[in-house]
Amino acid sequence: MIIHHDRPGFLITQVASPIPAFTVEQAVGLELLARVGSRLEITGIPDSPYVYDLFPYYAGRVPAKIERRVEHRDLARTTAHYYGGTGRGAEVNFPHRPYDSYIIRQAQEVAIPSTRTEWTTAGDGVVWRPFTWRTAGQDGGLLGSPRSYRAGQKRTEEWFAPVMRPGVPEVLEDDDAQWGLPGFREGDAFTIMVRNMLDGGDHFSEREGEARARLYRDGEQVAERDALEGTWPAAAEPARYRLELDVQHSEPWWEQAARTRTVWGFDSRRPAEGKRELLDLLQIDYDVPAGLDGAVPARKPTRLGLRIYPQTHPNALVNAAVKVWTSHDEGASWQQARKVKQAKDGSLDVTVTHPKGAKSVSLRVEAVARDGVSIDQTVIRAFGLS
Repeated sequence: MIIHHDRPGFLITQVASPIPAFTVEQAVGLELLARVGSRLEITGIPDSPYVYDLFPYYAGRVPAKIERRVEHRDLARTTAHYYGGTGRGAEVNFPHRPYDSYIIRQAQEVAIPSTRTEWTTAGDGVVWRPFTWRTAGQDGGLLGSPRSYRAGQKRTEEWFAPVMRPGVPEVLEDDDAQWGLPGFREGDAFTIMVRNMLDGGDHFSEREGEARARLYRDGEQVAERDALEGTWPAAAEPARYRLELDVQHSEPWWEQAARTRTVWGFDSRRPAEGKRELLDLLQIDYDVPAGLDGAVPARKPTRLGLRIYPQTHPNALVNAAVKVWTSHDEGASWQQARKVKQAKDGSLDVTVTHPKGAKSVSLRVEAVARDGVSIDQTVIRAFGLS
């Protein structure tokens, strides 16, 4: 159903209708009536397999006639995978130019799970920032890192892919460093910001879930907060520190990562006057061969990939002693993996078998580097079984 205004101008209103409806300005509506009468047949599909994010911009002046023909070769192509149980999500991709102070765009629904082709305007003059929500009502949002595209570029992106866990994104904004992305020490203070949720595609939530963070120095607790962010106290003398972050996701739209617990261990002493030193906070990347439903076949063994690396340096894999445990009853009992294989590039492989009737796999990974830097991460419902 198409509804036009009864006077010149746009018609912006809500329409209560059991069938799809949209509004147009008066001139467009009158033109349609003159051409086709009162009945117009429109065909389409509810979820398009492609979408175009086009942002025409002009340097120096705005041309008298704003018209541009865009070819696929002029755009960047992204094959986007949206993981999760059956439902509807929402997404928006914000374009930003250096002189823009704010951007307003309307989010569009996206089917979950689904795969689609996304075409985006390329060029260094525009920086894009994607945002995707797990529900059409814009609950459970994850933010992507800012990026520019090249004409002809082809890439893949995975939203809500397992394993979802706390971490620091690989690509950061210029001003993130002052807030502790990545975490650092200056004087007798740590400045740290660890995102509560980081998915398999490096998208993150800013404050999703209920969190509790604690800092220990030589075994004694010195601080506790409801997020692992901000400034934390450090002692002038050398000491052993332990950071703990517990996050719980009780919202119905999160099928994965119902609970996570991450513990970092590192040594630190006061750096030279005026010097800023990055903290030895390890991260774990997980490679899970899950389908778009976030699950792997239950009837055959699953081969998992692991990568251990310092924050924001995903290619600098750490040589560490690694232990892996799995649980098929959401953490009530655990079984240690018999063998963790290390590849030549430093990545790790673990094979997991599944008992009959299990519905999900929980993971615990402990890694201790030669210098004593460590991470111990537990994810309840890391991925599903189908």
